[in-house]
Amino acid sequence: MKQVQQQASLVPNPDPLFPTWPRQTGEFLRRGDQGADVARLQAGLNRQGFAAGAVDGDFGSITRAAVIRLQSVAGPSSNREGVLGPLTWGSAIAD
Repeated sequence: MKQVQQQASLVPNPDPLFPTWPRQTGEFLRRGDQGADVARLQAGLNRQGFAAGAVDGDFGSITRAAVIRLQSVAGPSSNREGVLGPLTWGSAIAD
């Protein structure tokens, strides 16, 4: 699996129980982004009670606030800027 992830320029995830980061290495999800990855993020945040608003694929202020709430409970090493990267992706979309 790691080889497939690397060939696709995805960030390899050492834990097979957590989903692979869907973006290129060094890319993040942030306010202003749009698309299926954002909709998946919004659905996951809503499912966990972080109130990301409508699942519309638009990373706006409501989604950003939900990411910050997730990051505030993710531990002291997590940033709290509302920018989502590969380290918090699994937590954000977990079932």
